Amino acid sequence: MKKLILFILSLAACVAGMANDCSSAIPLSVGTECSYTHFTLSTGCGKVCTADCGWVDMKYREVWLTAEVPSTGRLAIATEGRYLDGFMAIYRGTCGNLTPYRCSTNGRLPEVFEVPDLPAGEKIYIRVALVTDAQAGVCAYQLDKIVKPKCSTAAAASDYCSNATLIQSPEGYCGNTGSQYSVDAPGNLQNVFCGSIENNSWLQFVAAESDAELNIFVSNCQRGIGIQMRIYSTDDCIHFNPYSNCWNPAIETNGVLKATGLTPGKRYYLMIDGYAGDVCDYTISGGKGIEMPQTYLEESICKGRRYQKNGFDVSEEGVYRQELKGPNGKDSLVVLSLSVIDPVYSYLSASIYSCERYTQNGFDVNTEGKHYITRTSAQGCDSIVELDLRVIKQKEHHIYASICDGEVYEQNGFKETKKGVYTRRLKTAQGCDSVVTLNLDVTATIELLVTGKTDICNGDATVLTASGGNYYKWYDASGNEIGEGETLTVNPSASTTYKVVSSSEQKCPSSVADCQGHTYRVVRIGEQCWMAENMRCDKYDTESEAAGKTISVSEYAYYDPYFYPSNCQDSKCIDRTCTVSYNINDKLGLLYNWAAAVGASEREIYADSDKVSYPRQGICPNGWHVPTLLDYVNLVFNINPDGGEDAKLLKSKEGWCNTGKYDQGLDTYGFTLYPAGEVTRDGHYETVSNVGNLGTLWVVDGAHGELATYCIAYTYDPSMYYNEDGRKYEAHSVRCVKN
Repeated sequence: MKKLILFILSLAACVAGMANDCSSAIPLSVGTECSYTHFTLSTGCGKVCTADCGWVDMKYREVWLTAEVPSTGRLAIATEGRYLDGFMAIYRGTCGNLTPYRCSTNGRLPEVFEVPDLPAGEKIYIRVALVTDAQAGVCAYQLDKIVKPKCSTAAAASDYCSNATLIQSPEGYCGNTGSQYSVDAPGNLQNVFCGSIENNSWLQFVAAESDAELNIFVSNCQRGIGIQMRIYSTDDCIHFNPYSNCWNPAIETNGVLKATGLTPGKRYYLMIDGYAGDVCDYTISGGKGIEMPQTYLEESICKGRRYQKNGFDVSEEGVYRQELKGPNGKDSLVVLSLSVIDPVYSYLSASIYSCERYTQNGFDVNTEGKHYITRTSAQGCDSIVELDLRVIKQKEHHIYASICDGEVYEQNGFKETKKGVYTRRLKTAQGCDSVVTLNLDVTATIELLVTGKTDICNGDATVLTASGGNYYKWYDASGNEIGEGETLTVNPSASTTYKVVSSSEQKCPSSVADCQGHTYRVVRIGEQCWMAENMRCDKYDTESEAAGKTISVSEYAYYDPYFYPSNCQDSKCIDRTCTVSYNINDKLGLLYNWAAAVGASEREIYADSDKVSYPRQGICPNGWHVPTLLDYVNLVFNINPDGGEDAKLLKSKEGWCNTGKYDQGLDTYGFTLYPAGEVTRDGHYETVSNVGNLGTLWVVDGAHGELATYCIAYTYDPSMYYNEDGRKYEAHSVRCVKN
């Protein structure tokens, strides 16, 4: 049982003989452990030290103590007031002829002053000085005799925890807190260290026992304020758990770092930092419990195999230690850190047509189902790739058309005159079948009736009225078209003949409205009536497959129906290489994913085209449908049968990026295709992109699995294209065509 020596010294006034000068110094008992003596330093007591340590010439509240160097020649002076404003100094000599031996210089009481290598029995003097009234505790205790080892050759400590230098033996490891070191990122030690950190560096070691000690020798400090250290465990160099005392004496002195609770065989990290950025040399010698391995191995094996090298025979992940006997009988320690690599699985999904083979990613297959290949990684472990292959028998396109009795349907390779369903089987460049089905309706010849006065005087006019048809054109006797509509006013100068021709085709309306009241311009191109604006409705009409349902905006919808505004003022409008005037935003419409565009049910979202009925009204108004690929083929054929600059004829005259001669369109037919961009997926989020660069339009057919087809016009290209590998979760514009 150690006896606690306690002095309470209250200095209310400077009284001769009290411990405020060298001659009245209070003796400290030097034991094997620290037993603090406490002093209350009060206002009014203090004087300037005659044996100056470089402190400013001012009055302090001070106390003088004395201690005798023990037989080991090593003594430590510790304080309990290290965060108090003040100083501590140790002197050699006699009163009136004192020489400073160690002095603190940073304005704080130091934690520990070591007094090494002094003659046993020598009397030293300790001065504790405080700036303000406060209490401080001081103790003196004996240190074991430790000889500083010679410096051994070793790799320099690393600037970063993640690359900490592994030291094979702590005996005589030398280092330097060089000023060139950088602060370790991310600097998460601030909450688990006893001071600030300026130029830290890192060592690591493997513990041999649960308790460990490191003896630290410090020298050649540029500022004389020393170094600071602590031992930690960490798995990621971000989160740290301390295992030792926080050694931070704030002076150039030697010390001991003690760690407890260590796991033998586990790695621990030693952080070394110059106090307040001081640059010092240091030497580390191993004490109790620190026995670094002579060999440290990091190895990995594939799952199911064994590691049978260097005396080990193991198959499970973990840390293993192997003690080997050397020829001189001295043990040699080998530590193995073994990791087990699981097989790497990757998954692919793809579709091919029946005439094709899938020959990507190491596969060569053409049958539907799951296929597997096994690869060997650099470590010799298995890497398994699973392919889920979908085989599509043929491409199918459907045409719905009608002719009058006596006419011939001569489009898309057909030449038919009778009502019925006709099929043409085409061969693509790959040799795959492409099936085009024509659903042809034949309308009976209509009987026209023309009324009006047929006998008139020269100079008079008459009104001729046609009935019995839907759409009328009038011609003169020479076959020249002279008018259209139900009536024709004529004023011939001589007897003549007029001809009227009617068709069952309905004339395109000038506009159409959706179920929410939005109106859209309509243009007639060939025999088709097309919307001349992108859809901007978020509710299905009464005759749609999804009648009455409303689509919502969602950033997590993926394949479920959703839409997104194509608006360049939105923060998600990215990847634009040009500036698009915001005044066209209200003309861009909405961007729909495939399910929203066609009004797909939950069963149909992943279905192929042959399992989704069409024509498909989807988001279009009643009497209109989402175009098929052949609708777009007919559109392009009618504006430019020879091909080439079809996109240029359809594109709007504004809004496209100025990148070359094809930047803006001609809009020859009033189709006004704006570059509304598209929505692509970035992780779990949809992102509007390529506004000003792309105009994309959904196609109802050509879908298979997760893929779907859309038409596309580019800024820099005068031609229209279509992409059969679009993703159903992407979003594009919708144009509707009249049934």
